[in-house]
Amino acid sequence: MNVKLTATQTIVIKTAAARPDGNIEPLPTNLRGGAKTAVIDGLLARDLIAKFQNPDHVAYYLTDVAYAAVGRKCKVPAPVLPRTQRSRPPCPPQRPRGRKIN
Repeated sequence: MNVKLTATQTIVIKTAAARPDGNIEPLPTNLRGGAKTAVIDGLLARDLIAKFQNPDHVAYYLTDVAYAAVGRKCKVPAPVLPRTQRSRPPCPPQRPRGRKIN
């Protein structure tokens, strides 16, 4: 994969790739304010991270493209969106088997 990254983006991706869940947080301490936003926006624009909206915060996780960009493989799958945010359930609901007892 040939993705052109800044030095800061490379550090963020390599650090997150070393984490078990691929979360980019915590970011380097020198990234604050506009610089933090610029790095996150740049990674989102290149599909290197995915945004997950939790009830109390936003989390960003590496995508397969990001792992490939730094020559690594994803250790675990990305988090799954809650069922309420999916377009349809993962599998159809099952009917109960057996007889109904009153």
